Amino acid sequence: MKAFYNSINMSDKILSSVERGMAVFSGYLILLMAAAGVYAVISRRVFDTPVSGLIDVFSVAMVVVAYAGVALSEAAKAQLRMSLITNMFSGTRLEHAFEIFACAVGIFVVCMISLSALLYAKDLYEFGGATNQVRIPLWGFGLFASISLMLLCLRLILKIIVSSDLLIHNDKSRFDFTDFSE
Repeated sequence: MKAFYNSINMSDKILSSVERGMAVFSGYLILLMAAAGVYAVISRRVFDTPVSGLIDVFSVAMVVVAYAGVALSEAAKAQLRMSLITNMFSGTRLEHAFEIFACAVGIFVVCMISLSALLYAKDLYEFGGATNQVRIPLWGFGLFASISLMLLCLRLILKIIVSSDLLIHNDKSRFDFTDFSE
């Protein structure tokens, strides 16, 4: 049984590393977008030469920014969902039962959206789809969205496993999960 808890804790550490890496990448991308925006304003106002295609670049970069932090926000409990219900039963076994239910519904919805994004990315790749001005291919961003959502599904599956164990044993000391509050 100790091997089970070790594998769950190791899975959390690996998943947390990937989630943090994606969030850091997203943060640097935001910084780069801000610098590009400042450059575009200065270029247009001072030198009267607008930067071509910047809106296309921003629109596809925002897909990466939006999806890169989704799994981390779930792990850090920084999202809004059924917290009103789970907080009413805080510290009881019902809290874990509602957590299992919420995660199961979340997995279903997120998997459907991820599959949809994956199929859309496949269609964009096969039939060609690109931004208007600079012709940036869009299929990679659909694939990135799908992969990011699958990462969220993995986090939710891990939460279901932990909540199921807590529902049965009610002993949080078995798990050594990453604390994102630091």
